[in-house]
Amino acid sequence: MKKTVDVAINVYGKPYQTLAALKTLMLHSGEHIDRIYFIQERKQPPWGANFDIVLQKFENIELFVPEHFLFVYYTERAQYKNKDYRLSIRYQYAWENTDKNYLYITHNDMMYTDDIVGAMLKVLRNGEYVGVGQIGRCWECPAFHGKKCSGDTYLHYTPTYEEVLALTEKYPHKKSQEHDALIDRTHPMPLPSCRVNEWACLINLEKVQHEVVPFGIVDPFGAMIGIDTATQWFRDLTVKGFRFKNMDIDKYCRHGWGKHPGHETSCNSEHYTNAEDEAVVFLEDILREDLNI
Repeated sequence: MKKTVDVAINVYGKPYQTLAALKTLMLHSGEHIDRIYFIQERKQPPWGANFDIVLQKFENIELFVPEHFLFVYYTERAQYKNKDYRLSIRYQYAWENTDKNYLYITHNDMMYTDDIVGAMLKVLRNGEYVGVGQIGRCWECPAFHGKKCSGDTYLHYTPTYEEVLALTEKYPHKKSQEHDALIDRTHPMPLPSCRVNEWACLINLEKVQHEVVPFGIVDPFGAMIGIDTATQWFRDLTVKGFRFKNMDIDKYCRHGWGKHPGHETSCNSEHYTNAEDEAVVFLEDILREDLNI
């Protein structure tokens, strides 16, 4: 069977969690996946990270180390024509170099339990949607807390600017000033927290690659513009008429290891170590992986 999907994974620390993410992804969805673009940030956590244990385990992996360390800093649009800068934006190297119709984007602290890529391909192959994953940072959105909108219903929610402001006053966003300033007066939706979440999503590049920098004018998926990664990208494409499908990804994967998963783990050495230790136990005891440690 012809493989139509490449994978983009951006890596800042967490080598054993990264290995667990890729091993379980390939275990359940490998039949769909050709190349893994392993984008290793130029700088790593202060306590260091060696990825040899990951890179030596896969024959279909391509390592790329960007020239710039952009981390979660605000993206400079004026630098888009600078190729070294642009390819330092999260996932952008894969976006520009893949020759596949579909790009699967994953965080490096996932653990997959079922064929998520296959399930997402079934959604996208009917042509109605250009991306699928968990829609929205709804837990921080005023419209969600006001029971007006959700990942499943965002396409049908058409509030006025005044209606949205009333919600933001009643259910303030944690970044209220920034959030409220980003609401478009003439076209409020998608709201600033709307996006397809980057930790596990599939994008139909055949339909949207030409719309996005450097081929088009839409901000890159990984650009930190707006509230978070991919929020501006999601808004631009949605306004252009492209549609995204919400999926309950919890049926296929788990996000994060340890008691403090996610970005917090990357910034705290104790939480980081605990999460890495948990991943090691999983790899050795569950996957029977020889780690040589």
